[in-house]
Amino acid sequence: MKPVFIPHPETDWVEVSIHAEVIYLESHLDKLDWEELSRNPNAIPLLEQNMDKIDWLWFLHNPNQYPFLKKHWGHAQEKINWNVLSRTPEATPFLKEHLDKINWYYLCQMPDAISLIEQHPDKIDWGGLSCNSAAIDLLTQNQDKINWRTLCENKNPRVIPLLESRITEIFSYNLRVTAFDQNICWYQLSINPIALPLFEKYPGNIHWNNACRNPALVPLFEKNLHHVIWHYLCIYINDMSFLEKHIDKLNAECWSELSKRAVAVPLLEKYPEHIDWVRLSLNAGAIHLLEQYPEKIDWGFLSANRNGSHLLFRLDHLRMREDNDAFKEELTAYVFEPGRLMRLCTHFDIDFRNYLQVY
Repeated sequence: MKPVFIPHPETDWVEVSIHAEVIYLESHLDKLDWEELSRNPNAIPLLEQNMDKIDWLWFLHNPNQYPFLKKHWGHAQEKINWNVLSRTPEATPFLKEHLDKINWYYLCQMPDAISLIEQHPDKIDWGGLSCNSAAIDLLTQNQDKINWRTLCENKNPRVIPLLESRITEIFSYNLRVTAFDQNICWYQLSINPIALPLFEKYPGNIHWNNACRNPALVPLFEKNLHHVIWHYLCIYINDMSFLEKHIDKLNAECWSELSKRAVAVPLLEKYPEHIDWVRLSLNAGAIHLLEQYPEKIDWGFLSANRNGSHLLFRLDHLRMREDNDAFKEELTAYVFEPGRLMRLCTHFDIDFRNYLQVY
């Protein structure tokens, strides 16, 4: 029996198309946003059945693209944007088979592609490679080729000694480096989760606008509360104990941001008077609260909640009964076929009249 669903009348089909499973979508093809559906990892069966509707630019952001491309390469090859594919981690196995199409600047940024990069050292783009967290050995061996600005984006803790060495060189010789790509980019470092050791030594170089988006710098915030941009911090921080310690700093904008975050649900349950129910409808970790208070759900925002499909779609029992009438009649005819009933009575030594009374 195939389920049939009735969508809530306020369903946002653009948002639903991004994440919902095929079981909820296949009966509503006319409502789907095919651009967004093209990046939905759950939608591959629908996309295979409607290849003329695929948005190929968005499809290259689909985590399940590689098996699809292998299977349908003859159809897809003229539609591929190789710049996008070259920066898509899931496509690395595919790129190995099409080296002449690769954009090496983008490929060199991808940790998953490091073995391919090492096999083609003449193709390396050092600006791209400098931010690749899997390329530290190559960068250490070729420090004269490092792009120091993009190295500041590298999230491997092993870059800290390289950066410290460069900072010491600049400070000790009072260098006035004019080329932008040779400078330490403190603005970019401020959002890098590995940068705490550097900012403990050089706190005057923190860019707080970015730092408040970097939960790894929480140890510095306690000493610099006057610099904290609290609503930024509420978007990114996972340490709810820090926020609870400074609960008086949180305004309505902060609570709206927290209401969207699964990690903040325990804090929201402790302070329910601050919940922004519209934003909570986006929260994949708050489904139990939304189930308890359906009257507070914003159905448009719930459409973007990957865990909310069962609230958006209810089973259409009437339609399912109608769709299965033929099966019902066939099953009834089989179950009550006289010869079958007599065989069962004989096999189990049951009086036929008693057997009929059970039915």
